Amino acid sequence: MVPGVWREPTHTISESLSGLEFSNDNPAGNMPTEVRAQYSSAARPLEGAETPIYVIPGALAENGGEPEAVSYDLSFALDHRQAQRVAKILGLRARQRRTLSATALPKDLQLIAGDNTNLALPEPFGTYMDGAYEVESIFPGLDPKGDDGLAFRAPVFLRSTSEDVYAWDAETEEQEVFDPNFDPNVAGVITPGVPTITTGNTVNDSTGNQIIPRALFEFDPSPTAGVL
Repeated sequence: MVPGVWREPTHTISESLSGLEFSNDNPAGNMPTEVRAQYSSAARPLEGAETPIYVIPGALAENGGEPEAVSYDLSFALDHRQAQRVAKILGLRARQRRTLSATALPKDLQLIAGDNTNLALPEPFGTYMDGAYEVESIFPGLDPKGDDGLAFRAPVFLRSTSEDVYAWDAETEEQEVFDPNFDPNVAGVITPGVPTITTGNTVNDSTGNQIIPRALFEFDPSPTAGVL
């Protein structure tokens, strides 16, 4: 796990031991326009809860008007504020289009998954590929070479990132969540409000020349926590 904040890259990858695989497009189904998350509510003895939907600004237009909703399992989060922020980070990370597969040099062995690194390749590659990336995976290893030699190889997969992915303004982006405190002294479900009954044309259903009588029952829900 890594902190959910922007970390300036302190390392630079400048070459690859083998060919590069670069993509500037995300596959279909991996460009969320809105996100939400499941978390464990500390206010209700770790009962499962869900955050409100966060709509990623500008994402729907970038997707050509095609919405894509994604839900993340953040059961490690104990507060809806943390879950909301992490869900936004995961959604924006998924929308990062540029990815790169390469074979890192021994000097890049210090990198681990989750680190941020700069990419500074020689031209003409640098113009199209350079920038800040997050290390999604790196697998250092030794391959036999010849009769008595070993070659160091570290296949690495990078995804573009930026400070914007981690930006969060609690005053404007954080949404309120109804998360009542758990009351262990309630032995059962408290009685709901007194029902009211409405009949007549305001609630009847009309199909052609036929009228189907209906009755509408309304009452306030039980104040017991967890009752919907």
